[in-house]
Amino acid sequence: MNKTLYWIIYQARFSGLLIFALVATLLTLWFVLVGAFDESSLPAGFTTRKELIGIVLMLIILPSYLVAGTIFGQRRSRQLALNAEAGGAYSFADNITSIPLQTLLIGLVLGLAYSILNLPNGGLGIIFSGNSFLLTLLIAQIILWSTVGILLAARYHVARHFYLAGKHVNIDLYEANNLKPFGQAGLTDAFIIIVGFAITILQSLDAQFRFYNYITAIVIIVPAITVLMILPMYSLHLRLVKLKTEEFEKLNQLIRKASKNLTTRHISSLELLLQRRERLKGVHTWPLDIAVITRLLLYVIVPPLAWLGAAYVEILLGGVLGL
Repeated sequence: MNKTLYWIIYQARFSGLLIFALVATLLTLWFVLVGAFDESSLPAGFTTRKELIGIVLMLIILPSYLVAGTIFGQRRSRQLALNAEAGGAYSFADNITSIPLQTLLIGLVLGLAYSILNLPNGGLGIIFSGNSFLLTLLIAQIILWSTVGILLAARYHVARHFYLAGKHVNIDLYEANNLKPFGQAGLTDAFIIIVGFAITILQSLDAQFRFYNYITAIVIIVPAITVLMILPMYSLHLRLVKLKTEEFEKLNQLIRKASKNLTTRHISSLELLLQRRERLKGVHTWPLDIAVITRLLLYVIVPPLAWLGAAYVEILLGGVLGL
């Protein structure tokens, strides 16, 4: 990787915030130049001025956030990889930072293809319509999904290398602190994606829920979160399940062979074995921090989903009651 690019992504302070501000400023100027904020006109296909402004704001903020989120995710993943290495995994932090250009190009192509498949009404005909504003929206949508493709490609690369590292890390069933980075890697991706999805709510700035505006994102978000959360720790999970089963068998054998003599020495030995077995039952085979998951659900995932759920119920009731 180019040294300057490496410095920007992994070393420079506030580089993510600065790049967010830069991209957002450039996109804002672009939309201003094509008259997106001109109150005298409302392009065809939009029902309210607020709907238009909401979509424009989303097309400004979301790509900027995704670029900054990619930097944050890569920097965070590198630190987690270093923490995992300290716990006995083979060295793989350098692999996190060395994303093959081919991987990013595949993500770009897939994002581009998805954006074309989900073009708004008018499709590619907008290019020849002579309407500069609608053309800007079309290009902005393509940029947005291309950015999503690059982000997901980069994050899949990271998840895959955590998966490979999980095959080599040293495991102590009774002291699993060194395994937490494998769960935190997936939670980082879930956080980035869910915050991005929350930004899409700007499409409903006029307080009108339009399901078709969200379904294209949901189709990508659900499998992406599932894969990026599970893959980094899946190989580790399989090993933990196997080791836990083997440890149970050993303890059960020792308990069956233990003397049932009621002398103090024999009772103490048996009690220790029983306590160890009970402790083993509480060992998790997924290296996830329950407290972090709870906060993620309460503060990040639940609010936007609750809003969407309420809006959908409103639409259903409106249809049933004729409101």
